[in-house]
Amino acid sequence: MTAYHLQNRYLDPETSHISSYFCQLFILVNNISFQYAILDSDKNKFIALVEYDFQDISGKLGSIHHLAEEIISSEELLQKKYPSVVVGIDSPYHTLVPLPLFDADQAGKFLDFNFRVPADNQTHTDLIEEINAVNISGMQKELLDLFSKHYRRESLVHSSTAIIRAAYWHHMVDPGMSCLFLYAGNQTIDLVMFEGSKLVLFNSFPVKSKEDLLYFTLFVIENTGQRPDQIQICLGGMIDENSDTYRLLAQYFKELSFVPRLSTFNYSAIFDHIPPQHYQDLFALALCGL
Repeated sequence: MTAYHLQNRYLDPETSHISSYFCQLFILVNNISFQYAILDSDKNKFIALVEYDFQDISGKLGSIHHLAEEIISSEELLQKKYPSVVVGIDSPYHTLVPLPLFDADQAGKFLDFNFRVPADNQTHTDLIEEINAVNISGMQKELLDLFSKHYRRESLVHSSTAIIRAAYWHHMVDPGMSCLFLYAGNQTIDLVMFEGSKLVLFNSFPVKSKEDLLYFTLFVIENTGQRPDQIQICLGGMIDENSDTYRLLAQYFKELSFVPRLSTFNYSAIFDHIPPQHYQDLFALALCGL
């Protein structure tokens, strides 16, 4: 029995004949899934999206690199040569540090102050120019080595870097609107808020239920001094209007909306039936390119 299974596969017909030299590859890995998307660079259009779910790994990060290796070895599209490959890796160990306070030699100490980082993790940093900060994270070294082996020109980022950049982009479309961006992952939520071009807050929380999601959202709003009935919530991720999670949120928040797709890019018609808020973190990796 395989330890992963194909959840979704969306391939534009042109994917089969376009040269990978005119494309960019984006890969997103967390402890329960492996996703990748392909962007036609000439048309600035996403033409492929594939998602695998991991099975029976009990959330243990130690086995993810083995599953990722199997998927890469079995997927022809992942074995092609691309001029640009961006890999987003999710891990629970990450923290933002203002750029003026950042010292590269002390990066690991920032993590150790907040987390008990496993010994097999390697410290990684992402500069996020939009907020003048550095995202410091701990990533499993075997996973980093895996992608370095397969993709010589890969750019590695923490998945939250893509989410922050997506939230910033959505905010700057209408910077006068105060909105709490809520990205719902499979086992986590990320909450981001800007005022003008300034980041007001960013928090990530593990969630096991819709009640957890509501609790942490209310907790963050309370700490901003705002009222739930007066704040705009912009939803992204795997959450839909007909879901129990959305209905629960609607009991507490009057202003709920879904984020649109990032209009910086074009999208194949094969994605038309996918809700635009889905896969925002994967598509947003294109904002973190080389």
